[in-house]
Amino acid sequence: MTTRDDPRTGLDHLIVGCADLAAGVQFFEQRLGQPLSPGGSHSGAGTRNALAGLGAGAYFELLAPDPDQADTPASLALSELNEPTLLHWAARCPAMQTLRAGASALGLDLPLLQPGRRALADGDTLRWTMQFLAPSEVDRAYPFFIDWQDSIPPGRRLPEGMALTDFTVSSPAATTVNALLVAADARPDVRMAPSAGLTATLQHGERSLTLTSSSLFPTGLHGLWRQPATTPLEHT
Repeated sequence: MTTRDDPRTGLDHLIVGCADLAAGVQFFEQRLGQPLSPGGSHSGAGTRNALAGLGAGAYFELLAPDPDQADTPASLALSELNEPTLLHWAARCPAMQTLRAGASALGLDLPLLQPGRRALADGDTLRWTMQFLAPSEVDRAYPFFIDWQDSIPPGRRLPEGMALTDFTVSSPAATTVNALLVAADARPDVRMAPSAGLTATLQHGERSLTLTSSSLFPTGLHGLWRQPATTPLEHT
């Protein structure tokens, strides 16, 4: 269970980007002493990942280009990063239609929902739906939203490792972002600031590490991760 004072409240996962997955995994092992669990390849998106649990159903995703796939806007942007960087965040949203109605009332354009699925080693199938926003209307403080449907999400499957001790979201559009989060029954405490930014502090034992967002991803993954809703993104 989380409370409004817990930085994980309403958070599904944090997305941290790097140019090379193996180097990124090594970075977190060296800085925090935290090994990451293998994730998978995002077929068609040009990326792959590694994961770590944050407790309370939240998790950490390290995202990098997949050298076995063709370049995509997401993989090309990731390849420009000089060090692991906080890219974006995903908010839990079990009621997508309520969210879409709330976004419409705020005058926000929502692309089609993106379904996804991944076959797991235990024979189960993980299914989810994602909602991104139009990149022309938002900044990186706006999360994308995810509904794991009837699946047990990664945050509940992963062993708890790192702790998220602080997560700060700021934006000049904080009022609108917060209103959208209320519609999703998520975490409505985005702070007003002249520019959009994300900051997260991770801790493992006595070690801590603070990550910040980058100007290379001004709208997070909005616009970089849009797939046709009729073609579910297959994660292997």
